[in-house]
Amino acid sequence: MEIRYDEAKSLYDNKEYEPALQIFKELAGPNLNHKRALYYGARCYEALEDWENMKVFCKAYLEIKSKDKEVWEMLNRAHKKLFEYEEAQEALDRANRL
Repeated sequence: MEIRYDEAKSLYDNKEYEPALQIFKELAGPNLNHKRALYYGARCYEALEDWENMKVFCKAYLEIKSKDKEVWEMLNRAHKKLFEYEEAQEALDRANRL
């Protein structure tokens, strides 16, 4: 599993977001419980401007690590892109409390 993560991270670092995302989604699994895969999956979705799936991965990540300011800020950006301003403000408020 670690080899797959390293491969996906390398693809991500080379801005090959779609193939990286496929591996990150596989690593995250049906339960969305692989923290690093969720983080980088959310970053891939952001690069691909897929705001709905970015939200899904950010929220799953935050269930594992709720005190990650950067991911709350990412969730804020996704909500803003979807014109969900109340949710965006809530995410920003959470980020600012950390």
